[in-house]
Amino acid sequence: MRTSRVSVSVRWSIASTPRWSALLIGFALAIGAPSYALALTNQDCLDCHTMDMAAMSADDRAGMVNAVPGAAPSKADPKLLQVKPETYAKSVHGAFDCVNCHVDITEVPHAARLAPVNCKECHAEVQAAYDMGIHRKTLDAGNDKAATCAKCHGAHDILPSADPASKTNKKNLPDTCGKCHLADASIADHSVFGAGASPVESYKLGTHAKALARGVDAATCNDCHESHALLPMSDPASSIFKMNVAKTCGKCHVEESKAYNESVHGQALARGVFDSPTCNDCHGEHGIIAPADPASPVSKASVGRSACADCHRQERLSRRFGLASKRVASYEDSFHGLANKMGDTTVANCASCHGVHNILPSSDPASTIHPERLPATCGSCHPRFTQAEAIGPVHGGDEDSTAAKANWWVRWFYYSMIVGTLGFMFAHNFIDWLRGVLEKLRDRKNKKLYVRLSRNERWMHLLLLTSFITLAVTGFMLVYNVSVPFVSGELSQKIRATGHRVAAVAFTVWAVWHVAYLVGSRRGRRWFIDMLPKMADARDFMALMKFNLGMSKVRPKFARFSYIEKLEYWALLWGAIVMMATGAGLWFKNFFAPYLPFWGFDIATLIHLMEAILASAAIVIWHFYAVMFKSDVRPMAVWWITGTMTEEEMHEEHALELERLQREEKSKSKSKP
Repeated sequence: MRTSRVSVSVRWSIASTPRWSALLIGFALAIGAPSYALALTNQDCLDCHTMDMAAMSADDRAGMVNAVPGAAPSKADPKLLQVKPETYAKSVHGAFDCVNCHVDITEVPHAARLAPVNCKECHAEVQAAYDMGIHRKTLDAGNDKAATCAKCHGAHDILPSADPASKTNKKNLPDTCGKCHLADASIADHSVFGAGASPVESYKLGTHAKALARGVDAATCNDCHESHALLPMSDPASSIFKMNVAKTCGKCHVEESKAYNESVHGQALARGVFDSPTCNDCHGEHGIIAPADPASPVSKASVGRSACADCHRQERLSRRFGLASKRVASYEDSFHGLANKMGDTTVANCASCHGVHNILPSSDPASTIHPERLPATCGSCHPRFTQAEAIGPVHGGDEDSTAAKANWWVRWFYYSMIVGTLGFMFAHNFIDWLRGVLEKLRDRKNKKLYVRLSRNERWMHLLLLTSFITLAVTGFMLVYNVSVPFVSGELSQKIRATGHRVAAVAFTVWAVWHVAYLVGSRRGRRWFIDMLPKMADARDFMALMKFNLGMSKVRPKFARFSYIEKLEYWALLWGAIVMMATGAGLWFKNFFAPYLPFWGFDIATLIHLMEAILASAAIVIWHFYAVMFKSDVRPMAVWWITGTMTEEEMHEEHALELERLQREEKSKSKSKP
């Protein structure tokens, strides 16, 4: 069919041209002129490319082209080989012929491997911009996943960016860029949505994306990163280079950018001080959310605790730029700071006094904290504020000022009073408590004793006690960022983390030791059997409740282990399994990563924390009461030290066990000759 159409075309051409032209064409055909003398039409291409080539086999597709012996097979995506005429007709290139772009196709069937379409022929300036960017450099480095013209704009379905269906329309750009960057872990994102969120995910949750969804002309990917000449943020020519960020944001936020450029931060950055913050240091990068949102780092609740404090709390920056190093701490200890910590969003924060984008030094007459303007600044909240009240240092003043020295003396006076007074009280009461424990130990010397814990069981209990307490203390210090006393910074973090892991190893040793004891010794097997719950435990519980509530005059008698001890023991075993499993997953995250989804580690962290809270509270409420605060054991049960209980203690706590032991003694005495 293709040959006959060409023949008809030739005959039509000859018949419709002057005689001398027809003679020339005929002569050219006669001497074997190359086939491209006859121009291909779009229909020549569509005869094949309207077919669903993705449904064909590779051999069938290979049979449709002229394969070059020894050449590598085509890498073209079969899905892109199918062209829908109506879609192409609506595209920006719909008026062009296929061979206008695919210039190396001169015959059909064409070669198996074709040269990439050269967009530069029509879009030279755009191609030059693209060639400067990071996508082209990534492509040249051998990464064929880098963005190209077709990957962003499409192939045969390219639409103008103004078209809502276009891949480069503002609303669609995040999805277009997200084809590569949706799960791009190589790009660090400074976002309130967490380090695990990708730039595209963060952007979609931010205020710009939400504004676009409402029909507002808000910033999208290329507004900040440029369209074709995308450069890395380390490149001084990049629109997201730190020196250029305010200018980039200023394309939309004109007044804010102007105020920032005139501020102390903008002026410092202009002088080359890269530690000075710019827009994204305070607002975030992709996941920017409105200041009215409590989750925003620049919200009223957070600006003093995060945005400003992140820099002004650093002693390194304070020393470098001659700033008072205690500014943040003095605010946090003030009335305003304490109210802010408690969630009061109406109280003054950093921005309330210093401004937002227009921050200037106090020596500048235009500054909101200049002495002449302080009455107006403070008066916005305190209408009766006067000039006289504005005299004097703020934030406690400079470190060598009278106010700062007075603050220091008052603070250390009360530190000394607190440590001295409470230390004296603790030492006084500890000595009194210790005397009671020692008296209890002395009173046992002339009494009949019954073995409660063997030496092996006492050592196990001691290991459990020390490892559990260390785990609880170091764990909560890590979670709630409590520093080791008199130690700060990385050393404090290292001590807490190392202590927690050493205690975790000790706790695991106890668990293995205890299981081996239960399985490998006769006493251990007896222990396990006696710990098994029985119906009698439920009856004992009801009987004790009636006795304690005055509904019965008879106190129930307990066997070797009461329901109180059984509840605690099985809770301990359950907690040990959960804590060791989740703790191992968090400690050896790299090992378990291939087997767990990312959110699995978040769940493990949550379980680990919740179980720790439950276990610690249970120990304090349940166990400490039973061995320290209960009236008949005060000041402390000592059998975990001695391993023995007196006859009176056994009668009070384990009367049935005492009766069993006494029967065994009588039986043994009768059996002796």
